[in-house]
Parts: sequence; C-alpha cells; structure tokens
Amino acid sequence: MEQRKVTRNGIEIFCDSGEHLHSFCLSLYLRAGSLYEGEEENGISHFLEHIVIRNINWLMDGGLYPYLDRRGLMFNACTYKEFIQFEITGAKKHLREAIAVFTKLFEPIVLPAAEIDIERRRIKAEIREDDERSSLEFFTGGIVWEGTSLAQTITGKSTRLDRMGKKHLQQAHRELFSTNNLFFYMTGCVEEEDIEFLSRSVESFELNEGKKVRRNLAPVPERFFRRNGQIAVKQSKDTLVRFSFDLDTNRCSQAAYMLLYDILFDCENAKVHQALSEQSGCIYSFDPGMEQYSNIGNLYFQYEVQPSRLLESVEIVVELLCGLKQGLGDELDYVKPVYIDNGELILDHASNLNWAQAYEGHILGKTSTRLDERKKAYERVTAEELTGLCREVFRLDNLVVTMKGKKSKRTEQKIRSLLEKLDQEG
Repeated sequence: MEQRKVTRNGIEIFCDSGEHLHSFCLSLYLRAGSLYEGEEENGISHFLEHIVIRNINWLMDGGLYPYLDRRGLMFNACTYKEFIQFEITGAKKHLREAIAVFTKLFEPIVLPAAEIDIERRRIKAEIREDDERSSLEFFTGGIVWEGTSLAQTITGKSTRLDRMGKKHLQQAHRELFSTNNLFFYMTGCVEEEDIEFLSRSVESFELNEGKKVRRNLAPVPERFFRRNGQIAVKQSKDTLVRFSFDLDTNRCSQAAYMLLYDILFDCENAKVHQALSEQSGCIYSFDPGMEQYSNIGNLYFQYEVQPSRLLESVEIVVELLCGLKQGLGDELDYVKPVYIDNGELILDHASNLNWAQAYEGHILGKTSTRLDERKKAYERVTAEELTGLCREVFRLDNLVVTMKGKKSKRTEQKIRSLLEKLDQEG
C-alpha cells in the first residue's frame, strides 16, 4: 500500500514497501526533458542529469564511485522526453548510506568550468556514438511531432551545449529541483525509520516552488488526427519501415491501451511477431513502443526488411490491423494473465515496482497505485471495447508511415494503395 509524506520543506515522498525483499530502490523523479524545453535550451535537462552526479563526485573529492562499489550500490539516471529519473539500489543494510549520497543531488553546483567541460565532451561523444539524427526514429519524430518541442532530441545539439555554462546549469538546477516539480519514491525493504531518515536528510535544503506547474501535456501538432496516411521516405541503402498512429490517451483506460499493445507486440503470441516473422519470415525482429502523455500519444513499431519484401510486409501489417477492426476473438485470454494472475509478481522486484508506481501512477497519472484496483481495471476490459479502439486508432487520419530506403514514387503509390484498405474495413 502506498504511503505519502511531505517534508517540512515541501518535498513529497512516496513509499510502497516490501519487507519480504532483501533489496531497496530509491528514486527521485523530476518533470523535465525536451517536452518542456525551447529550442535554445534543448538538451539542458540531460546535461543537468550528468552534471549533478559529477557534482556529487566533486563534493566527495572523487570518492563517489569507490563509495558505491564498496557497498554494492548501483546509482543510475536517465532523461526522458518528459522526466528525469535518478535511481539508487542495493542491499537493505546500506539504505541509509545510499540516502546520504543520493540526497547530495540537491547540493548547489560548484563544479569548476574544467569539470563541466569534461562532462560536456562526454555528452558530445554520446551524441556522436548514438548518431540519433540519422535514425528513422528521429526522421519520424520530426514529422509526427512537427512544430512542437517533442520533435527535438533529448540530448540536444552539440553546438548548443557549448553555450550552456555553469550559470545556465545552476539556474536549471534551481528550477527543476523545486518542490512542486519532483518527488521521491521508495520501494523494497523500507521501514518507517528509513522514510524519516530520508525526510530529515532533505529538509536541510532550501527549495523554491516552481514558477510553472508541469502537467505532462503534449503540444498538439497541426496535423494530429489529420494525417491522411502520410508517407515519407529518407534515402538510405537499408530498408526500414515505421508505422506511427496518433492516440487520444483519454479515449479509454490505460489498461485497454496496454492490452492492445501486448496483443500486437508484447506477448509470446504477439500478432505482429507471428505475422511478420514466424508465419512469413519477412523479418526476424521489430521495435515497438507507445509514447504517452496525459492528453495524446503515439503507438508505433518499426522493422528492417529486404527491399524485395517491402510491399509484402506492408500488406501483411494492413491485413492484420484490418482483421482486428473486424473484431477480436480470444486474444485477451493471452494477455490478461500477465496483469491479473501475475499482478502481484511486481512486488518481487523493487525497481520494477518503483517505476510502475511512479511513472504510471504519478507522472502519466493513468493508473491506480493500488494493485487490487489495477487488476480490476484489466479485468474490466472487453473484446468489444478493444475492437472499438482498433477501429478508431487504425485509420488513415491517424497514420504516418516513414521509411528508410530507395526513394520510388511507384513504390509509394503501391504502399498508399495498400494503406487505403484501413479505411475500407471495420
């Protein structure tokens, strides 16, 4: 059962303890990322994620990593489009020591310029190695989220990093580490005394209340829900295809969206895998995802295919989606057990529970933090509801198809002809 505590300086601490576990997971979540960044400041959240950890190491005279290793602690961080997660995990016996170092995230940035420049160079290397701007994902993002902050990368551009100095980072630190912009989440073997220890540890920091309340609302692109089956091709020697469907995330429950996602992509009998791989041999693997915000989102998947089987693969996908629009059969029988029969298994994994409770319950705000209520939400989803959802989502008005490969008007026309079947059935 989730507990909530507010410290004297206004920081929320949530805890869902599991005394049966031997481990703990302590996370700090901040509402930040490219969703909230203008063009000139794009990448500042990710830069700050790096800098605050380097700042801790500086404050400890270079002793952060030996400190962690001697105690078997894992300290990780990741920046997403809409939030940053800092996480520290380890054995119960070292929880207080983990809190002591973790709360140094709130310390003012005192790094000298030379240290900041080293971290800047590390991020530039990350940008270079990832080569994100040449990817189909980036190409697609520029179309799906055109004209909005979500078309930007999380890491930003190397040239803009050069203009982000110590003062910019200190200002970002003050803004992002504000009382109404962050919260802690504790899971695993955590006792009441541990919550109090964390509370006392952060109460010494003077934090401001953020000027803006960040609501996790995505800016709506001009062509959202008016795509008309847009097709865009990026010249390449490889052949990759990506289907992207606009979503109204308030259209139905989070449980319904997750079950549809699993039917398509994430169970052993997933339809896309069965159709494109097991039954046809067109592909071996694929990359699916669902980008969600509190108002809208995007359901997508992409795969690499031989040029000679491109049209065949698109036809298979269209037939699969049209079939779902005609009506579901017993598909829910294969995806509900993970959430109903196995619902309590998440209690065995401190990190997984931490993520689910914090992200789904508090950032996205689409799921109850009570496991019994979460299970009931999945039990309530019917085949008729998902059929209706398929009919609403899998339409040309919601669809963007992006590709890397050889540009050919004739091929695009053939693909367009195949896609039009989505509006002829269901």
